[in-house]
Amino acid sequence: MKSGSSDVNKADQNSPTFGGTDLKSITQDPIFWYLSNLDFFQDLREESIDSLSAHGKLIHWDRGTEITQDISTSQVFFIVKGRIEISTYQMNGKKLINDFVGEGGVLGWNEPTAGLIYSTESLLAVAFEDTEAIVYDRDFFVEMIERRPKIAISLLRYMGLRQQRIEFRLRSILFKNNLCKVAGLILELGELYGLRSEGKVIVDCGLSQEDIGAMVGLPREEVTRALSQLKHEGYLVLRRRRIEILNHKALSDLIE
Repeated sequence: MKSGSSDVNKADQNSPTFGGTDLKSITQDPIFWYLSNLDFFQDLREESIDSLSAHGKLIHWDRGTEITQDISTSQVFFIVKGRIEISTYQMNGKKLINDFVGEGGVLGWNEPTAGLIYSTESLLAVAFEDTEAIVYDRDFFVEMIERRPKIAISLLRYMGLRQQRIEFRLRSILFKNNLCKVAGLILELGELYGLRSEGKVIVDCGLSQEDIGAMVGLPREEVTRALSQLKHEGYLVLRRRRIEILNHKALSDLIE
């Protein structure tokens, strides 16, 4: 075992901690610590995670950095901090946000990561906030899946859930009225980023009304109108870029 991962298990009780882990240990081997806390690797032994950490590289992107070319190589990226915005530009020049890939998500554009692939000819990837990722070369990624089937199962589960979420939003864009489009997206954001408190779901993900519009194909004015109606009818409370869902069930019933 590497010294950093060893220190995780032997943290000084008097040392500063984060999430119960010695901060000195995190600093010594941050890749090991991040991998240990990713859902993809929860079922792996410590020795296997230690081996994975030795082959990974931790990279950082500042907020607003376009990273399309960075991740168009034969590599796979496990996002461990922050979020990446994946968007396209329509024929009329308007931006449509396809997805956000955040903590615990995966990005990769080359085989054999089928299902994770995006064509960089039509999509733009930008760091929505300061973001960190662990990078693996394509060949090692293939070997990792072949030797550790549990990782493959976790990846398939992740891809399936993400596909379901995107398809649900696309159906909403195509077949729902503007009010339900916005309501459906708020519910989706609540599932991804919401915190439950005193019967409410607090969604504090930093999205502007323009961002919300770009996710459901609506101009900002229509988003403002829909949010105002949802607020007036008692579904929501709006606080700058934070949304509080007051009645999750009623909002779900609205879009059915």
